[in-house]
Amino acid sequence: MLATETHPQTRINTSFLITAILFQIAVIVSITFFSTDPNSIYLVIPAATVLILLLFNVKLSIYMLIATLFLNIFIFENSGLKIADAMLILLICSFLLYGLISGSIRLYRTQLDTAVIAFLSVLGLSLFKVVDISLGVKSFLRHVELFALFYIIVSLLQKSEIKKVLTFYLILVLINSLISISQFLQSGGRDRTFGLAGIPFADLLIPAIVIAYILIIFQNAGFNRRLLIISFLILIAALYATGTRGAFLSLVLTLLAMNIYLYRRRFTDSIRRVFKRSVGLMLVGAATIAILLQISGKPMFRFHGFQSTYQGGVETIELRLILWKTAWDSFWENPMLGIGIGQFTKIESVFPSFKKNPLYQFLSGSDPHLILLSYLSAAGLIGLMALLYFYYRIIRTAWINFKESSIEDDLKISLVLLTIMSFVVISSLYAGAWFWSVNGMEFMLFLGLSVVQSKQTF
Repeated sequence: MLATETHPQTRINTSFLITAILFQIAVIVSITFFSTDPNSIYLVIPAATVLILLLFNVKLSIYMLIATLFLNIFIFENSGLKIADAMLILLICSFLLYGLISGSIRLYRTQLDTAVIAFLSVLGLSLFKVVDISLGVKSFLRHVELFALFYIIVSLLQKSEIKKVLTFYLILVLINSLISISQFLQSGGRDRTFGLAGIPFADLLIPAIVIAYILIIFQNAGFNRRLLIISFLILIAALYATGTRGAFLSLVLTLLAMNIYLYRRRFTDSIRRVFKRSVGLMLVGAATIAILLQISGKPMFRFHGFQSTYQGGVETIELRLILWKTAWDSFWENPMLGIGIGQFTKIESVFPSFKKNPLYQFLSGSDPHLILLSYLSAAGLIGLMALLYFYYRIIRTAWINFKESSIEDDLKISLVLLTIMSFVVISSLYAGAWFWSVNGMEFMLFLGLSVVQSKQTF
């Protein structure tokens, strides 16, 4: 896998600029490839400008990518290309171009290499004899792109920078939370609100709540702790404003898992105090939700779904049950290798009768909305086993970091990352879109940080 070492910034010379300008061709081709709007040609100047600026500070691209996760804006209408997607392309290009010019690219091994290679290999095998090869290749390349982000983060960041990245992420979530709460109040509590980040905000919120939660239980009394508690309450209120059932369930299960991790660690007096604070903070969070319910007078989970001429309001759970059953049925078409990655969005090609479903208009183009079933359908039993092995390696790596941490700062950060990785795995049991778009970038960001923490000891 690709990685870079830390080197002094190289002097910008003529050949550097010529190479940078020529490289814009690749950028524009990539953007145009992912966009269906011909107006994407107008991205030439901004893409070229951003890419050249990033060459002076490649790490800046990581922070810019994190910021774009909270902008649910499509670059052009009906393009399917969000700002975050374009930023990821620029990040990869700037990394490769900087490495080409500085000569600092080398192979970098991580604890997850075997699991990543096995997972991608199985997805590649699933492409044989697919109905729509273009959909399959696009989905496969999307996975490669996300894992490229993972390796870039591992390559560029050092252990000492993890706390800075987590703080930056927490601040961005807090800003969007205030916007979301403001929208919620303006609607009189009737609407589900997500700020500028859109629907992915519910999943972006959970890691921020975990960060604030763990910092609070390790922080002694004082101004910083009071500030963190206020931040925690704001985040809980924002989660309430989203009205997302899966996110609430994920938060509860994730925090329970975190407390189990604390309990299983060597129970010193300091850990015992932290554990007691954790239980108390969970009660505070529950009380906050109860107060919000009382004040708003609205049900905790507002309507999730669509209005259908066939049967009126259609809940998303009804749609998901249909998708899950269809995914299970498609798995039996090829139990070993599945129907092929990316093919489920065109499931009517596999099951023509699917078009006869009265709710077809709401189901067409959807994925199974459940990670385990998604890969069972796409890549069969082999794909599911590869995914589970990948998840096992993720949790094992994060657990070892936590178990072997002896300094309090390391302990806090390792617990944060272990808990966030647990959130990904837990939510994959009943939902999840962890290998696509904003959620995929979020996953790879924290996975990369988890591996960065163990770089010096691997």
